[in-house]
Amino acid sequence: MSKREIIINKIICGGFLAYFIILVLERIFALIFSIFKGGEFSLIDGGFYAISTYIFTLLSVAAALVFFIKPAIDMFKVIFTKNIYSLDEKQYFRIILPMIILLFSGMTHTGFTIPYLQFLAYAHLIASMIAKTVDVCLTNKEKRLDTIISVVYLTLFSMAIPVIYPTWSAAPLNVFIYLAEYSTVLLLVPTFGLMLLYFFKNDGVSKFHVLPLIAMVILSSLTIGLRWVEEINIFAFIFVILTVICFIVRYIIIASRKDKKVDDNSKN
Repeated sequence: MSKREIIINKIICGGFLAYFIILVLERIFALIFSIFKGGEFSLIDGGFYAISTYIFTLLSVAAALVFFIKPAIDMFKVIFTKNIYSLDEKQYFRIILPMIILLFSGMTHTGFTIPYLQFLAYAHLIASMIAKTVDVCLTNKEKRLDTIISVVYLTLFSMAIPVIYPTWSAAPLNVFIYLAEYSTVLLLVPTFGLMLLYFFKNDGVSKFHVLPLIAMVILSSLTIGLRWVEEINIFAFIFVILTVICFIVRYIIIASRKDKKVDDNSKN
């Protein structure tokens, strides 16, 4: 085992652990302090949105903790030693599953949130992805461009999923908004999880199926559109566009590669 492999392994595991620990703490703080500082979103004064958000967040955190305890303990045992944590297909699944379950809780706007902690947590997940990308770039020149595009695409895709926010619209519009928001999160977060799992299992290269992209564009656009009268979600709107652009760029590159191969073969 080379020094490079050990360092990459530590960074990936460290990123997973930091993402999970930071986001769990932020969500626990949110659940506790929202009771007193949540205003109209608190359990005391809030209505359907507050109650459903608390239940959704609590279940997400609890389930994630149950599934992540074993891999977390195993990673902690080796992360500060010269040993490495075996990251095979089964281990990636055992790690990413609870991380995605936890991400559900991060997709709800509670009365009390600490945004910079949420971004810090996600930055560590991206750091793990980048570490995998660096490893591939150093060991496999043919996959360099593919893995770089993959990590960019996954990051953009995840950012394009709108967070569940409260709405002040009257019925029936508010019902449609909540249905769109929850449907978007419940469908796209697992989709991102599968893409992330494949990225790590497939040597840093993700699948670029068109169906997840179409689902993201339709669901995210529907959510953004329904809330347009109240508030324009510029953040999600921009990332929807950037995700589509990244997808198109990747296929332009693939097409140019095929054309080049055809030209080379014809010359030979």
